[in-house]
Amino acid sequence: MIKRRALTSIVDQLKSWDTLTPEEVDGLMILLLPKFCRWLTSGIESIRETTLQKLLIFYVDHVKTPDLETLLQCGIEQLPNEPTEELRQHWLALMLHWARHDTTRFPIKIEPVLMQFLTLAVKDACPEVKDMAGDLVIALAQAHPTLIRHRGDHSIKLLLPLIQYRHTAIRVTGIKAVRQVLQCSSQGTGTTDVGAPGRRVACSMVALGPLHTRRLVDSDLARRQRRWIGRGADGQPESAGSIRSGGLQRHGGCRSHHGQYQRSPRRQDHWMAACCASMLG
Repeated sequence: MIKRRALTSIVDQLKSWDTLTPEEVDGLMILLLPKFCRWLTSGIESIRETTLQKLLIFYVDHVKTPDLETLLQCGIEQLPNEPTEELRQHWLALMLHWARHDTTRFPIKIEPVLMQFLTLAVKDACPEVKDMAGDLVIALAQAHPTLIRHRGDHSIKLLLPLIQYRHTAIRVTGIKAVRQVLQCSSQGTGTTDVGAPGRRVACSMVALGPLHTRRLVDSDLARRQRRWIGRGADGQPESAGSIRSGGLQRHGGCRSHHGQYQRSPRRQDHWMAACCASMLG
């Protein structure tokens, strides 16, 4: 009862905080964050819900430098133990809200914590949570590309549960997320690009494209397609585009189809999509 009264009081006070200066609001929110984190562990669902939907959204919006490490640690503790699917979705909505609205430099020290949070989210039993996790990777790659370049391999591998999921919509989100990671990584230097192992997985996934073509490919073609994904002649990881076009040129088993799929990159993508879809099973 005390928690509920305190929570209601703070929520009511937020309506009048527009009379405070940004610095005053910032200071008050920083002082209140530990209390918010305790309320997230409450046995009363409405307290957890209000804390996530109202207080923490307000915190992220109004604090100049949010303590994301503390928020993510709370999320790591709560996601596996939160019994209500809607509240697990609220956790992803909170992080999506931050990623889409905060374009300040990402603190490098919290990269491992963020990746741990994302790993839990993509493995969640709730399809909506999985889908939102893919959207979060996309938002991070767009707003905080440095983070993704530092963790390119990890970002790609953690998306595998989305790519292999039974719902087409979630697989599509996973494909879009991998495309965004590859695009982000290709803009960096050789030391920050996605490495060969991660790119090998990524190029398989990024080529999935039209999933309905999965039935068109035999397993032998898929096995030979493995040779296309790896390093180029100079020993450096190949881009998805060069693997696609180079693979089509080198593949002796599909010469009869080569002319048909050489007409446009889109058609090449369709052909490679079928190959990679079969390869991933």
